Order: sequence, then structure tokens, then C-alpha cells
Amino acid sequence: MSKLMAPVRSERFQLVRGVVAIQFFVVTLLLGTSALAQQIAPNPNPAGNTIVIADAQKNSKSYENRGTIQVDATGFLDNQYSIVNWGDILNSGAILDNEYGRIENWGHINNLGSIEIATRWDMLDGVKNSGTIDNSGTITNSQRIQNYATLNNSGTINNSRMISNYGTITNTSYIANSGELWNGWGPTYLINSGTIDNTKTLTNEGTLNNTGTINNSQDFMNSEIIANSGVINNTGRLWNGDVVENTGTVANSDVILNTGSFRNRGTIDNHGTIENRTGGHIENYDTLENHGIVENGEGGRITNYGSFENTLGTFVNAGGTFKGTGRFVGTLDTGTGIVAPGTSVGTMVVDGDYILADGGTLEIEIGGFESGESDFLDITGQASLAGGTIDLHISWPYAMEIGSDILPGQSASIMFLEADAGITAFASAINCESLRTPFDDGFTYDVFQQGNTLWFRAINTNGPGGNTVPAPGGILLCFAGSALTVHLRRRRAI
Repeated sequence: MSKLMAPVRSERFQLVRGVVAIQFFVVTLLLGTSALAQQIAPNPNPAGNTIVIADAQKNSKSYENRGTIQVDATGFLDNQYSIVNWGDILNSGAILDNEYGRIENWGHINNLGSIEIATRWDMLDGVKNSGTIDNSGTITNSQRIQNYATLNNSGTINNSRMISNYGTITNTSYIANSGELWNGWGPTYLINSGTIDNTKTLTNEGTLNNTGTINNSQDFMNSEIIANSGVINNTGRLWNGDVVENTGTVANSDVILNTGSFRNRGTIDNHGTIENRTGGHIENYDTLENHGIVENGEGGRITNYGSFENTLGTFVNAGGTFKGTGRFVGTLDTGTGIVAPGTSVGTMVVDGDYILADGGTLEIEIGGFESGESDFLDITGQASLAGGTIDLHISWPYAMEIGSDILPGQSASIMFLEADAGITAFASAINCESLRTPFDDGFTYDVFQQGNTLWFRAINTNGPGGNTVPAPGGILLCFAGSALTVHLRRRRAI
């Protein structure tokens, strides 16, 4: 009977041994080849010495490298503890910085293969760089990279957790950020001539120079300087609290919120919403194409020196100031804000209609009575001034010259608005308060309509011996000591 059972025991033993072998193989696959890898040596690795890793090796100690660690294309280094590098790490294979691992670099890391930085158990940084990292391979970060010196990327960086930059990151290829990419405060630089795809949070508190492409679909926040001569495609939220200098293209299909200075010397193509809030200043020197909504809120400023294309969009001037010497294409509604031609004195062109109604102000600065010396609003369409206020200012130093420029008994007039298609209404209030100076004693001022134009007139009513020359009848004037805000009746010039 025992002889009959012996083969059974033998088969059972072979079966068990086979199962153990399969289990060991599976465990080996799950743990990776590092489970059988040997510890890299010597430790420390002295200057001038090269360690070549052609298969699987690991580090499970506190390791210091002052020489060269070379990971070949077939090599694999599993870092399970700490590597402090003062020398060179040349990787053409694979390096895993696992959940207990940390790499502190004071030397040079040149990656042509792959480096994976796994999530650490203590949430500390996986890589701290105070030297130079050159990446032309792939870096996959699931933990934290802190860069205090130089990180050059000509390959691919996939970040799903945190990259903190206190030095310089130069990207000439591709960064995919689904975590947090933070360019920290101080003299820090994020220089991009490649592509950055941001699907979570990109924060700039230093200097961001972009000559490539930044695609933002979530949160892009700036509190220092962005210099863009490339392309920024915003389908998320772009928050600017300091300076954006654009000589390239900003394409927006969601929200740009500006409370800082946004200078455009290229193209802004807006199909979403641009909100310019208190303290915000948008300066357009080239082209702003609005197919969505541009809202200029209370305390906001938009200065247009170029072309503001608004035919297919909506411009809401909700308490802000719109000024400049550029061209506005579409209907310019002053809203509850201010429209001010020029930046001191100058001409603003409205290629469309102009509206001034209750709550709005048209500011006109008078700098003389020759062509080009005062503000001028040139309108190709119709002008409706059914309400609101025309606020007249006198420029400096003309305030000191007006008394000698217009002699007693004389007057001078200057046209400040012309609407090619006519003025359909003119019932705005006239505010002359800012015209009063110590040098215009005896002067009166009025505004009158002549056809499709509006004119400002100054009259020196001082007669011989200081007597006042009577003002023409039928015109409401701004006298010193009288109410300074008056409603002007429509009047044709004689």
C-alpha cells in the first residue's frame, strides 16, 4: 500500500513546489526586481570612481555619492532611503525614488531614461535640487520636487503632486501638470519655450517668461511678472494680481480676472469673460478682439492705444475708466464709468456709435485752441448724449497761459466731438469745476452743438479797466462762485 502511495506523495510534492515557485515569481513581479537587487557600493562613492549599474540595484541606506553613478539602458536603481549626490548621476535606464526614498542633489543629474518619484509616506519632498538636473527623458512626479538651482527639461515632466521652484526651471519640451506647479517668490524663473499643459494649478510669484505655449484649463494665478511672447490658451481661470506683459497671443474662452497690470502688445482673443476689477489696469497697444464679455469694474482702468475690436462682443463699463488714443470698433457705451480720449490730451476714434447716458461721464481735457491741443472724440457713427456728464478739465501748464492767450473781450472755441452720422440727443450735464484756475479770473465757459459736432468755448469777459463784458444771451455759462455743474441747452452756433 505504501508503494502505491509513494507516487502520489511525489506528485503532491511536485505540485506544491510548483505552486511555491509560481507564488515566488508573482511576488517578485509585484515587488519588482529590486527585491533581489544588491545594495550599491561603495558607500560613500569617492570622487573619481564610477559605479556602473547594468541590472537591478537598490539603495536602502543613507548613501553619499561624490563620484559617478551610471545607470545603463538595462539598469534599474531603486532608492529606498536617501541619496545625497555631490557628483554625477547619469541615467539611461530607470530610477525609482520610492515611498521611503529621497534624493538630495548638489551636483549633476543627467536623465536620458526615466525617473519616477513615488508618493512618500511622510509627504516630504522626494527630490531636493540645489545643483543641476538635465532631463531629456521622462520624470514622473507623484510627490514633491523642490528646485533651488537649475532644472532643464528637454524631455517630459509629468507632475501630479507638487513642483516648487526657488531657482530656475527651463522647459524646451513638455510639462504636464495635473498637480501644483509653483514658481516661488523672489528671484525665481520659469522659462518656457515648449509646452506646459496645466489641468490643475499653475502659480507664478516670480518671473514667468513664455515664448512657447501654455494651455490652462483650471487655475493659472500670477502675483508677480508674466512676460508672454508666445501663446497662452486659457479655458479655465487666469488670475492676474500684478503684471502681464503680452507681445504674443492670449486666447481666452473662460475667465481672465485682472486686479494688476495687463499690458498687451500682441493679440488678446477673448471668447469668454475678462473682468477688470479695482486696481486693475489693462493697456492695449495692439489688438484686443472681444467675442465675449469685457467688464471694466469700479476702480478699473482700460487704456487703449491700439484696436479694441468689439463688434461681436459686449463691453460693460461698470464704474471703470476707458481712455486712450486708439480705435474702438463697435458701440462704445460709457455706462456708469468714464470715457476719456487721450492719456493727457489726444484723439480717441470710435468706429461705430457712442452713448453717454445717466451715470456716465465723458472727460475732455483742454490744452489749447489749436488742432491737436485738446481732447477729441472722433465717431464714425451716431452720438447719443441723452444724459450723464461732460466733465471739462484744463491741462497744465495751459492753465497759466489761458489768461494771456485770450485777450479781454475775446473768445476762442475748439471742437471736441464729431459724429459722422449725427448727434441724436444732447442733454448731458456740463461740469466746469476743473476749468477754474487762479489765472482765468473773469472767464466764462460754455459748450454748444453745431450740426454733428460739439464745441467748447472760453470767453474773456474782462473789459477795459477791469469791467466785465456782458456774455451773449441764451447760453448757460460756468461762472466763478456759481453752481459749477449746469445743464446746457441745445444750441446752434451763429
